[in-house]
Amino acid sequence: MNVREKGFSPKPVLPQHRTTALLGVRTCDLAALKIQDRIFLHDQFADPYYQARGESLFLIAINCTHALETCLCTSMETGPKVKSDFDLVLTEDDSDFLLEAGS
Repeated sequence: MNVREKGFSPKPVLPQHRTTALLGVRTCDLAALKIQDRIFLHDQFADPYYQARGESLFLIAINCTHALETCLCTSMETGPKVKSDFDLVLTEDDSDFLLEAGS
């Protein structure tokens, strides 16, 4: 008789995560997170631990104001302006920062 026949069924115990703020996230970083989400959340075997960590992220992005043609965001068509998937985004102005809410 195996363990399951005795009435045991394993269940994942997800750790409680504090909110983690990431400051300085660029458009290329957000694009990379989307790829990871597709792999770890939307594939056949979703990862509940990855999901719990992602739900506790607070993303503070920064728009690139001087992107070159050789920059990753330009070549991958993900920027230089942050468009989605952020909580706050900062844009550098001459001597200040402009703040935009995304969530």
